Amino acid sequence: MYNSTRHELDELCDRTPNSEAFWEGYVDYIGSKTCKHYYDMVRDARERGCGEKDKALRGTECREMFQWYVDNKENKWSHFNNRISRDRFRRRRMRIRAVCAILLFPAPSTVDAEFVYYDFNGTTGLVLNGKAATSSCAPFKPTDYSKYAGAADVREATLEVTLTEQLEAIRLETRDTENHTTSGRIAVETAMLGHRDVFQASEEKRRCPVRLRLTASQPHQVSSVWYAQQLPVLQGFETRFTFQITDQSRRCFEVKDQNFGLHEYQSCAVHGGDGFAFVLHSHQNRTATLAAEGSNMGFAGLQNSLAIEFDTWFNDKNAGEDVFYDHVAIYSRGQKSNTDAENARMSAAVVHDLADGKVHVVKIRYYPELKYNYMPYFSATTNLTKFIKDVSEGRRVGTLLVFMDDGIKNDKPILAIPINLAATLRLDSDEAFVGFTASTSSSWQKHDVLGWYYCTEPPCLDQYDTEMTFDFDYNEQSMYSTASHSNTLYPIFIYPDTVSWAKRQAYFAANQKVGLVS
Repeated sequence: MYNSTRHELDELCDRTPNSEAFWEGYVDYIGSKTCKHYYDMVRDARERGCGEKDKALRGTECREMFQWYVDNKENKWSHFNNRISRDRFRRRRMRIRAVCAILLFPAPSTVDAEFVYYDFNGTTGLVLNGKAATSSCAPFKPTDYSKYAGAADVREATLEVTLTEQLEAIRLETRDTENHTTSGRIAVETAMLGHRDVFQASEEKRRCPVRLRLTASQPHQVSSVWYAQQLPVLQGFETRFTFQITDQSRRCFEVKDQNFGLHEYQSCAVHGGDGFAFVLHSHQNRTATLAAEGSNMGFAGLQNSLAIEFDTWFNDKNAGEDVFYDHVAIYSRGQKSNTDAENARMSAAVVHDLADGKVHVVKIRYYPELKYNYMPYFSATTNLTKFIKDVSEGRRVGTLLVFMDDGIKNDKPILAIPINLAATLRLDSDEAFVGFTASTSSSWQKHDVLGWYYCTEPPCLDQYDTEMTFDFDYNEQSMYSTASHSNTLYPIFIYPDTVSWAKRQAYFAANQKVGLVS
């Protein structure tokens, strides 16, 4: 908004000390009601002729308009005092200033234990463990400057061919990363049980907004990413993130006779694993917490944790318990080691497309009290019952909600459970570490987080005092040659705009007709 407005005015008005003062104020207090009022004065002045005529900016009306800011610069917040408390005002001013800082620095804004990552061009405040890295999708040298930046862009992977001899035939098993140009034929020619026949190709040939890559498209990886500071959770919180799962592994069986002379049949399936999880924990390893290689989406063995899993793989070992399709579920064993086994599942496992290559949005909300309007969505297992109890005043049974995609706008959670986090986890100062875990095994895929925010005083508001939302814009927002593409929460420039600040050049005399002349 700032940049588009600046350009609109600069095309008509010269750059002067007065206009400098205006833009200084607009950047410092972007989104405030005072600044909006001042912006309206600018528009009114333009309608009265500011900038429409040569040197009109120095005219009486325009000088009065700009003098308004100069005279009231020190008192521009005074009109808030009668309507909001000092504490509320201070938080709002901090939020506005933090958002303005993002115009120049790709780091998270933090207000009262809140943060937001528009993308992950900057990872200040995050601790990456295991195979976690950042990526611009396509290999790009300026973003490949450390072991974490650009380290997970590689796409191709294979496992050794497995040969199994049978009485009259030889079976060869191969695993590699799917090729989207040929995968479309699998569904009609060689598909076997478990094949994912509807998914979008990744954008590995084009640069994308810098994202957090929990695992690359490689086998046997495990990762965790934690925010560096513990955050309040027991009094309620809201977090929202976007994710994308792409470049899955392909598994093929080829059966031939014992002499390898006769091809009998071939069957294939494209299906990656394992999935990822959003995790709250107070493990003794703090931000260095990392599970061992294997399944469980990277949260197996995490003591004193709660995980919301986004599972894309059917585990044969849990036959009869695991869900065959992509699904979401909540797992915890209280202070004991967590796992994705049936004895830790607290909620129903709800089927939802996850690894279809599309960008999905997740919103997680915890209320420190029961929300009866969400009772129609409640589900529970017997593992949850011991955590549905009041501990003390202010530590009562709450409500944990998980929304996805259209369910966010429609206020329809895919998961809802009654739970008291104070009875579930043992937390120092009511705070926990928050973050993500992921893993791959002999089947693999990319687990990418594109954006993420967390706030402890919902509703979470942006600098315009409207509820935050992810509004995707994958076009290049800056004219700067190495600027990041950006998926921002609201339209801003990640890098400073490099368009010259000057009047538009005139190519013809003022009285010269331009265009079609009849």
